[in-house]
Amino acid sequence: MVITEESHFSYESVPLPDANTHIRLLEICPVFDKNDELYCKLYAAPIADLPSYSAVSYTWGDNTKARSIRIIDYDRAPTSTAKGLDKKYEHTCLLPITSSLDICLRQFRTYKELRLTPLWIDQVCINQDNDEEKSCQIQLMKQIYSSAKEVYAWLGLDADDSDEVIQAFRQVAECMWDSELFGKDRTTKWFPAPRAIFYNRIDTYEYTFFVCGDRAVLDEVVLLVWELFLILPDFHRDTRFRNAFKDHPEILSSVDSLPASLVPPPMQHLFGIKGSWKRGKRTSLRELLEEVSTRLDLGDYRVDILSTKYRDRVYGLLGLAADAEELDIRPDYSKSTTTAEVLTQAARSIIKTEGSIYILRFSQFPKHNVEDPDEAGYCQPEQLPSWVPDFANGTQHSYQFLDNVFSACGEFSSTADLIPTSPSILGLRGLVVDKIEAVGMPWRADWGLKAYHRYILQYFAIIKDMKHRSAEKNSSSCDDDIYPHPSRRNQALWRLALGDCYVNGPQKRGRATADDVLPVFAKLINHCNFCCSMDEKLQQQQRQQSEGDSGNNNNNNDDDDEPPPELDQETLDFMADRWEELQAKGSYLNNMMHMDGKRPYLTAQKGYLGMAPKHAQPGDMVVLLCGDTIPYVLRPAGHAEGSDDHNSSSHTYTFVGEAYCDGIMDGELGDRLERERQDFFLV
Repeated sequence: MVITEESHFSYESVPLPDANTHIRLLEICPVFDKNDELYCKLYAAPIADLPSYSAVSYTWGDNTKARSIRIIDYDRAPTSTAKGLDKKYEHTCLLPITSSLDICLRQFRTYKELRLTPLWIDQVCINQDNDEEKSCQIQLMKQIYSSAKEVYAWLGLDADDSDEVIQAFRQVAECMWDSELFGKDRTTKWFPAPRAIFYNRIDTYEYTFFVCGDRAVLDEVVLLVWELFLILPDFHRDTRFRNAFKDHPEILSSVDSLPASLVPPPMQHLFGIKGSWKRGKRTSLRELLEEVSTRLDLGDYRVDILSTKYRDRVYGLLGLAADAEELDIRPDYSKSTTTAEVLTQAARSIIKTEGSIYILRFSQFPKHNVEDPDEAGYCQPEQLPSWVPDFANGTQHSYQFLDNVFSACGEFSSTADLIPTSPSILGLRGLVVDKIEAVGMPWRADWGLKAYHRYILQYFAIIKDMKHRSAEKNSSSCDDDIYPHPSRRNQALWRLALGDCYVNGPQKRGRATADDVLPVFAKLINHCNFCCSMDEKLQQQQRQQSEGDSGNNNNNNDDDDEPPPELDQETLDFMADRWEELQAKGSYLNNMMHMDGKRPYLTAQKGYLGMAPKHAQPGDMVVLLCGDTIPYVLRPAGHAEGSDDHNSSSHTYTFVGEAYCDGIMDGELGDRLERERQDFFLV
């Protein structure tokens, strides 16, 4: 093939004999001048007989391919030396790449250990314009990464002293091993390099390095330090630890002052997964999606999967999922398949494989457009079915984050009862509990909200009113009361806002109890009332000041104007300290965080009290669906907001979201669910 210097590279020159069995590998050629262009070799190899290679993971960043590398036009041959190229190559082809990959490859070219080492990098080794090839190669990702000698996770150039953090991780872990803090039988060796840290474990083939600027550290090291200083925050005060670092006071000083900030929350999720793997626990696709796409509380930011295409946020996790074969999800990049169809297929496969509708807890609103823009930048709108989680853009965690707490469907209805339907419709069997008659305002876990104490009192006043209306419905009904005793209904006042779950440290995690919750609930309400009394005190002082000013209208001297009344500093300090105490872990307010955005509701016939998504409205139905432990809220198809007119005999619904319903969470309606199952078709 005859090519000129400025020819553009074509993947036809390096074909894959079979995209299901072969991959391409890239070699970065050394150069004399670090500012020289990037020269690389690219060749195909059977995955069953690969040379020793390393895999590279990185963030694509801006998808614009503004840079390029020069692919040398010759078969794989040892024509370059470790010191640099013997000569400038005249026959090369230009392959466009993104700026982030250009920076990554240039940095890797400075590492002696990576010169002429075959690399697998998806952006270059997969023809991104060939959807069929991409679909085949994505299915090989798990094998590609697991077969690599090392995996390098490129974090970018160092910024904000991030390279110093990498160095700190290495120093801490090295001191731990050198001091035999973990025993004498650890088969571990360190190989320091001038610009990077390379670590060899004899007993395993799994090597993953985090690379930041000109420094790198093994993920084992980051995981170790994270577990010690975040999971066991007091570990560094242990005598053995102090002795291990006695010759390194600078490290002791560092970990004493800055242990919790070494790993940001998004990375904690990923290391949590890594730790589970090392303990032998394999993670399902649903668990992976939940782990990286959701957040548990307001201070915990989810991991943002920065993939070029939305569907890659599912496909990229398939290689890590323990149930990938059972799910039988085949990557599909054809233009005729929308991202909405990919997410729908994934959700349906997970429900079918797990026999559970647990994943519906993450179908939340609003849903965003999940389609990728075309070459012209136009994004074809495609609506997700109401029951499909928008994992492409991320969701919040379920309010029910504790295991084995509820059993609303009873012990015999824990498996999803599926009805065959078209791909976009989910057919389930279950039971209508009741229709929602009234809803309260959504809870806002916003501690900076002005007059928050008044907002809190108003919120609980609404729940209290609903509780009284529930009692009236049951007193006039011939049916049995939904509560075994009136005192249990009174507990709904403080159970609803918590979703009946209470956490106070690792030892107290479960259903809310009066002994645990009533004291912290009373403390919250009492302080809110105190703040209101201070408001009234200020208002009274303002009125008195205003009356005094009106009696001195003849005095027009602005210098005599009194400043507005304020609370004394002692009272202000007390209120600030008390609010800080009321927001601490174990407090009532802190336990309300997982109900952020939920609103209280009252049902029409039986007077059930509960919590529903913030967009729930009168006329929605509280239902039990076989295959989960909590109830859900559905909206009859065609039911408009503010209208009670809908076809109650219709089985078609739009999905609203997960719910809490006081009085049925322990399987009280389990027998009815077994006898009176109904069909629900979610669109």
